Amino acid sequence: MKIAEIKGIKIKIHYSTLLILLMVGISSATFYQQASSAELGWIELTSFGVVNGILLLFSIVIHEVMHSLIAQKHGQEIEEIELYLFGGQAKIKDEVHNPTDEMKMAAAGPAASIVFGGLLLLLLYIPWNLNLFMAATFNYIGFANLILAGFNLVPAFPMDGGRILRGYLWKKRGDIVSATKTASKAGKGFAYFLYGLGVIEIFLFGSLGGFWSIIIGNFIKNAAEQSYQQTVYMETLAKMKVRDLVGQISWAIPADTRVIDAIRNYFMPYKHTYFPVKKEDEVIGVLHAHTVQNIPPHERGVKEVQDVMIPLEKIPSVDSSMDAKAAFLEIAQGDSEEGLLAVYNKEHEFIDFLDSSDFRTALYFNNEISKMNKAGVKPGI
Repeated sequence: MKIAEIKGIKIKIHYSTLLILLMVGISSATFYQQASSAELGWIELTSFGVVNGILLLFSIVIHEVMHSLIAQKHGQEIEEIELYLFGGQAKIKDEVHNPTDEMKMAAAGPAASIVFGGLLLLLLYIPWNLNLFMAATFNYIGFANLILAGFNLVPAFPMDGGRILRGYLWKKRGDIVSATKTASKAGKGFAYFLYGLGVIEIFLFGSLGGFWSIIIGNFIKNAAEQSYQQTVYMETLAKMKVRDLVGQISWAIPADTRVIDAIRNYFMPYKHTYFPVKKEDEVIGVLHAHTVQNIPPHERGVKEVQDVMIPLEKIPSVDSSMDAKAAFLEIAQGDSEEGLLAVYNKEHEFIDFLDSSDFRTALYFNNEISKMNKAGVKPGI
């Protein structure tokens, strides 16, 4: 659900943030009751919990907006910021281009949290008549921001501290894959620490909060592994060209074929999700399985493929000399119709279509070739 937009960046809230509101509400209300010398009513405690829950979400927004603004300043395109169960995430369309930008972007969020939290705590020292509600709010949210900054600065990728570590190692080694590998190992190490902490909390102290430590640890471990794999994939694709991914068109459906015959003679026997459509030996479009599914059964025996296909000119195009990473991002960002790209050569002649499976196949076989090279396997004659 979209709640705001700043500098063209959409800010959305995932339904799982309701759990954050509940947890912060209970925690802050307990803190407020302990800070009071009198027994407080449920209305005042609930109000305190709601206000502080909202303020903590606002704190996370500030944290992520600063990441995004610095990223924009350094030429990155931000799709949106989404708040969810584990905090927030600024979705950047592309990988960071250099290590210095990486460190600046990563440090911006914790810096914003430290400044905001510090300002709230400083308000407590101003000689003015603050009521208990306001004083407790400044105290709770102020320290919460400092804790948020401290936790994020742990050098465990893909947390902010881990990204700063990756940026430093990247700058020192000149190799983003090597830097990411080391930072990801640190991330997994921190995840295992949280596993152990959770077990100790549960079995030695009887605290159910230990389950939360285990959940966060598992999230960080999975995120570290996925981030490393994504970096490897992106760097591998950056070294390949689109022409390395395409071949010759093996099957094409004649434009005047009825949809029902296209299903029986092409989709069913070959098990492809799409087929080029030809008219007089020229590709004029593509018929995708999703399109076929949306055609009512009684119309499939009447309509021809050319009536329902996606015309070639409506499919985003890429040059065969483009690097594969740029083409992959075109598909990953959802700008291409049905996840397809039309590939043309330098003479502007159509060659073939690309979809996400072509990239996965190329990455798989590139990895297998690397394994064989390391094993010393020589190609046959």
